[in-house]
Amino acid sequence: MDQAVDDRVRPVQWCRRDLVRIGWLVAAYVLIRLLGLGLLDAAVHLPRDSPAITPDSPAGAVVVPSTYDKLGAWDGGWYVAIAEHGYPDHLEMTDPHHDDTASLAFPPLYPMLIRVLYLLGMPALGGGLLVTALAGVAAVVGVYAVARELLEPRGALLAALLWAAGPMTIVLAMVYSEALFVALAAWAIWLARRGWWLTAGVLGLLAGLTRSTGLAVGAALVVAWLLARRDGRPGPRAVVGAALGVLGVPLWWLYVAIVSGRVDGWFAAQRFFWGSRFDFGAATAKHGWRTLTFDASLDPLGRVVHAAASFAMLVAVVLLLALLGEALGGRWDAARWWPVAAYAAVLVVLAVGSAGFPQSKIRFLVPMFPLLLLPARRLATGGLAARAGTLVVLAVGGAWFGAFMLTVWPYAI
Repeated sequence: MDQAVDDRVRPVQWCRRDLVRIGWLVAAYVLIRLLGLGLLDAAVHLPRDSPAITPDSPAGAVVVPSTYDKLGAWDGGWYVAIAEHGYPDHLEMTDPHHDDTASLAFPPLYPMLIRVLYLLGMPALGGGLLVTALAGVAAVVGVYAVARELLEPRGALLAALLWAAGPMTIVLAMVYSEALFVALAAWAIWLARRGWWLTAGVLGLLAGLTRSTGLAVGAALVVAWLLARRDGRPGPRAVVGAALGVLGVPLWWLYVAIVSGRVDGWFAAQRFFWGSRFDFGAATAKHGWRTLTFDASLDPLGRVVHAAASFAMLVAVVLLLALLGEALGGRWDAARWWPVAAYAAVLVVLAVGSAGFPQSKIRFLVPMFPLLLLPARRLATGGLAARAGTLVVLAVGGAWFGAFMLTVWPYAI
């Protein structure tokens, strides 16, 4: 039987064994990140048939790519620009290639934390990497804390390590907001379960100001409040906490609406600059079909990446169904799984149901840590060789895939 922590509300306490596990977990997390950075650095400096030349390069000069710059690629460039210059005071959508005001699509918490460090004299890129590093440690411990509520210690530790080693977790070492979002989401869910409603609500609010998928955190807090109400112990703080948890994303939408002068300003920016919109999975199905039928419009590299994205979404759906089955299992203690199942369900629906860059869907797996709870519980029943082998293969494979996406794949991640 799972040796989950008691449901009773009590002050935050960690037993000595849990603290030791957390120490080992953080050490393993750091090693996994260093592995990813090491493979990325090796990939960046591999000999190329066509050395990189910039328009400003002297004749015959070869530009040696920088691993440091790679860690600020793609979305990182937007976050650095926001940290250095702030947000625009209007939204202009005349040409998708003239995207000076497109930064309004990025919620503010992560770049504003970088801006604080920037104003204190730290380079924005370095500040972003520092925020990500600290948030990543908080996130992996938060994932363990949530898993510890539902699984025995070994399973909880494996869940956190599986999350840390997954595909595209290279973004947990980049100027990307996933690490901060997962830290806020995991601790909000954990605190709500402990009855610390106001703190959980504030973290949920901040999660919504970090990524639009903060809607999933709000859903988890609402479900946790409904469970508390069923048990006859919600109180007014639970209502306030749940309400705060759902406010973050709409608040940013409201701000963009005011700045842009149109109610759908945030959605319009997403659609105009990135082609991102909710189409109930039509684009996901289309890309999957194109991959299965060997569509000639996809080159071999594109076919590999699109196939990986389609497979990732299929795996996410299968794991979500298993998680929902656990939550709806008919047992009284199955209700403990409802908040994490609600969180995961919203994330999977948003990922599968949205159009946009199909390759980015692999990265969308990173916040979906509850999907790993049941695989971790199953893996915990295996022998040491099976557990260690699975983690090593996943860590190496995830690190390789992250390096591949940043050095070989030429488009956004």
